[in-house]
Amino acid sequence: MKELKQKYYEEASQLINDLEDAFLNVNEIGHENTINTVFRAVHSLKGGASIFGFEQVTDFSHDLENLFSTLRSNKTQVTSEIISIGIASSDILRKLLNDESGEELDEKISEIKQKVNEFLLDENSIEILVNNQQKSEQHKLFYIEFSPNFQLFSNGTNPLFILDELSNLGKYQPYYFLNLPQQFNDYKSFNCYSAWKIFLLTDAEISIIEDIFLFVIEEHKIDIYEHKISDMFNFNKFIRFIDELYQTNKDIDNQVVSDAINQASSVNKIKKEDLDKKLSNFSKANKITSVRVDNVKIDALLNIMSEIVIEQASLNLFSFELKDSQLGKITSRLDALTKQLRETVFDISLIPFSETISRFRRLIFELSHATGKEIKFKVNGEQIELDKNLIETIIDPLIHLIRNCVDHGIEMPQERVKQGKNTEGLISLDMQQRGEDIIIRLADDGRGIDLEKVKLRAIQKDIIHHDSKLSNEELLQLVFLPGFSTADNVTEISGRGVGMDVVRQNIELLRGSIKLNTEREKGTEFLMRLPVTVSIQDGFIFSVGHTKFIIPAQQVLNFSSVTKENINKIYKNLIAHNKKEIPVYNLSEELKITPDDVDIKYMLILQKDEHEIAIIVDHIFNKQQFVIKSIGKYYKNLYFLTGATILGNGEIALIIDSSRLLDFLKNKAERK
Repeated sequence: MKELKQKYYEEASQLINDLEDAFLNVNEIGHENTINTVFRAVHSLKGGASIFGFEQVTDFSHDLENLFSTLRSNKTQVTSEIISIGIASSDILRKLLNDESGEELDEKISEIKQKVNEFLLDENSIEILVNNQQKSEQHKLFYIEFSPNFQLFSNGTNPLFILDELSNLGKYQPYYFLNLPQQFNDYKSFNCYSAWKIFLLTDAEISIIEDIFLFVIEEHKIDIYEHKISDMFNFNKFIRFIDELYQTNKDIDNQVVSDAINQASSVNKIKKEDLDKKLSNFSKANKITSVRVDNVKIDALLNIMSEIVIEQASLNLFSFELKDSQLGKITSRLDALTKQLRETVFDISLIPFSETISRFRRLIFELSHATGKEIKFKVNGEQIELDKNLIETIIDPLIHLIRNCVDHGIEMPQERVKQGKNTEGLISLDMQQRGEDIIIRLADDGRGIDLEKVKLRAIQKDIIHHDSKLSNEELLQLVFLPGFSTADNVTEISGRGVGMDVVRQNIELLRGSIKLNTEREKGTEFLMRLPVTVSIQDGFIFSVGHTKFIIPAQQVLNFSSVTKENINKIYKNLIAHNKKEIPVYNLSEELKITPDDVDIKYMLILQKDEHEIAIIVDHIFNKQQFVIKSIGKYYKNLYFLTGATILGNGEIALIIDSSRLLDFLKNKAERK
């Protein structure tokens, strides 16, 4: 029972997210689809809650179900008031599922219930709902055969008016028949050769139907038969039977109608072979295509996979040293299988980024109401899948950046109008995958960043000298300093200068990078580059002196051997690469490591965004998969090291990130 209850909790959480998403996306999915989605979610919540004893959830969901049932039946538009009720209700349902309680929650529940009841009373919806329920219990099915004689038109009667009146009484399904004379010469254009067989589901009495035929009932063939049918589902099923008869030109009479009603209202008897066939088809159509896996199990699987990668590296090294051809073949096949297994395990741990989008929509919804700004949120590429640990880490930085976009970027509606913009500001979140990296672009079309103001504030805080000449890119980097803010006033949303430095730190902890671009009165964009996964990667092993390093393969453009003589000829630490000059650094000198005395060394060309650097190292070894392990506080000053890994021979290799290494070397050169 405990496991079933946990499954309901997971499903209920998803249903609440669906409910909230529907309200936040009403403009995209439409009013009718929103109401239908919400009604289904609330109905499912209520059903499960009653089974597992969540009485408060059942009670609260019942009131919401009444509201959205009424909205659905009346085809009501989703107003801002309804959206507010829905958003608040989703918060309440989450708290009730978590067994939260207290006076504040009780007051909120009472407030929402009162709003729901007021809305229902204002729309006179309770009476409508009750009447509809009563009608469903009183429905009767009338089978009407209307076969007028040839002279129907002679007294000015239009049979379509009669049919139209019948259609107003309830659910109406007519079938048309044409009885033309066999000989063309017998055809008279003013004669009526039409007939109808009509099915009407209504709560009206038979006398009402007879009144409709009042002026033709004596001169024409009109037979009205009354039947009982249990519910609307069976009526629809019955109509399908009649449709089949009509399409195949089978006779339809009252006896056939009675048999069809009985067939629709009863369980069909089928042969054993037919049952086996139906069950076989059902099995094929209802195969389980996905399963829910607890995060703890996924983490355990990733840890096991990490150990397998380390052991595989040891086996590869042992096989290489032993030089046994048979063992080499086995090791090679096992290595390929290990890589396939790694990719499969990673695929399991990846989740669509779309699962987190709802909280960003909710954030913008709340902030737009709090600030009085009109904001549209647009998302592209949300189906891209990312490592769940990466998603959990990136959420907080994105939330902070969105808050800044709303508070500092998007202008008030009246200010936007003066600038020739729409009153509604735009915040866009775009995601795309490039190789082993994910590029996230968050942008707004607001006022942009005033670089002169950034420089002035930096001078006031003694961050830079008043004579400093900084490029626009260097000025924008000041925004990421702790405590730095250009806001004139501190608000509840932002302005204290706390957060942008944490944003960059969190992104760099993931071995990612962030870049800021802006244009006055046009807007601001944040470009983030992150690895798809954060656990296991492919990398190149190299050494400087007796120290082993490893760098992710996607950060290495190419490498080549270089002699001592050529190293000494390097002018001003610059070399030509791809028709441009790039800086080159001898890593042994920069890190103060005693190098190996070798005549031939190696040069690696590394990439950071659009920038490139070259580093000189003593040796390059093989390319292999590596598992990222955390390193201790002794390396905290070497922030370009993002972790360590265990090699196949048991040695430790330090993991280098090219983005951080470039910053480290650049800052070191400036200090000189």
